[in-house]
Amino acid sequence: MVRRTAAFLNCTLSSEQLKQLCKHLSFESMKNNPSVSHEDELAKLHGKSAATLEGKIEPFMRKGEVGSWKCDITAKLEEKLNLYTQKKLTGTNYMLSI
Repeated sequence: MVRRTAAFLNCTLSSEQLKQLCKHLSFESMKNNPSVSHEDELAKLHGKSAATLEGKIEPFMRKGEVGSWKCDITAKLEEKLNLYTQKKLTGTNYMLSI
């Protein structure tokens, strides 16, 4: 995908640049980047600095694994979310497969 995007932008990347860019764009890198994880913004909402929170706020970017939400959401909450979503999509052309 990085190569296709670079080609679309008419940009040539060396193999080292491609390697560095892929590392920078990796889920793990973004998860650990305070600018992406919104740590500072979340800390401000709680009236603290990011340094004093010490992981006490849920991260913006979670595990990066497909379906991992099933470990964190109960069946009852899943049903509630599905009903809410169906209600909000009523009258649209979007087909939801639950």
